Amino acid sequence: WSDLTVKDKIKLFSYWSLITIITNLVQLFGALTDICSTNKFFSIDNSNEFLIGMGCMMAWIGSIRYMDTSKKYSILGRTLSLSMPNVIRTLISTLPILMGYTFLGMCLFYRSNRFSSAAGCLSTLYSLMNGDMVYDTFSDLRATNYLFGQIYLYTFIFFSICVIQSLFISVIEDAHLTAKYTTSTDIFYGESGKKPAGPEQQRGRQPEADN
Repeated sequence: WSDLTVKDKIKLFSYWSLITIITNLVQLFGALTDICSTNKFFSIDNSNEFLIGMGCMMAWIGSIRYMDTSKKYSILGRTLSLSMPNVIRTLISTLPILMGYTFLGMCLFYRSNRFSSAAGCLSTLYSLMNGDMVYDTFSDLRATNYLFGQIYLYTFIFFSICVIQSLFISVIEDAHLTAKYTTSTDIFYGESGKKPAGPEQQRGRQPEADN
């Protein structure tokens, strides 16, 4: 044990067990706060609702551990575990551009309710990135600052949809293919990676050796 590194020691423990322990503690504290609030021992605003809801959500998420025994049903967990490091790196690399557009929008279009605060600007840009509220935002900025509004929205929508979203999709798709297929040629033969049987193998006979 003393010869193992910290990374090797962490691998000996199951993260599902840690999630289960945390889930049980959250549910326990949620039940206790709800009992105390019902009996008017003390009252904490919305604490019991949050703990009970969080415990239920984590309990459902914990049920994914029983799908790990099946390769077909554990594809989501394996895809997330493989793609999450690259997704975080991609998110960090695109965050400066998003923040730059955020503060530029606040400086140029502060008279608009959508860009009057950083939180509102971020939510507006996220909606635009997913193709939501496009016409409403164009109409809003047309009345605020027409020229800069058009340049601002067209450049952000083009960059976010054509570059950022495509980059995230390719990262997750690469992780999905890695989780689904063992080798690079398995994609041509199916999930098992086995080549399709020939006519003679399908009839239950071994192919004859060439003379």
